[in-house]
Amino acid sequence: MFSHREWLKKKYAEDPGYRERKHASQRAYRQSHKKEILERRRRRRATDPAYRERELARERKWRRTNAFETVYGISLEQYEAMAARQGGLCAICKCKPDKTLCVDHCHATGRVRALLCSSCNSMLGFAQDDPRRLEAGGGYLHASRDETR
Repeated sequence: MFSHREWLKKKYAEDPGYRERKHASQRAYRQSHKKEILERRRRRRATDPAYRERELARERKWRRTNAFETVYGISLEQYEAMAARQGGLCAICKCKPDKTLCVDHCHATGRVRALLCSSCNSMLGFAQDDPRRLEAGGGYLHASRDETR
């Protein structure tokens, strides 16, 4: 049996010219009906809690994906692979954080190092990524513990 819908799907998948014409048509429609589309979304978001939650989740994911790509140069899939390799744990303290892991990167080179909990990430940031400063801080803490015993 002939299905017009299936034929259109096949044409869309196989014909780049047709696909581009469809995209151009959709862009033109969205541009010319921008106010109505936004108003429909606003109304639905205000009245439909399930839609509102889906939209918020989609927006959170988009913001994370965009931040990973623009700030760190990694995709969401690369982030998730790193988290899986680390078992969802911070690379320094090996704790499972309450929030999502932060992407640690070298400020000098921009190279991504690992995923850290916010405390460990802040510790490195406040130490300005200086190993000598961190070692001196560790020595200071050891010395102060020894004095209290």
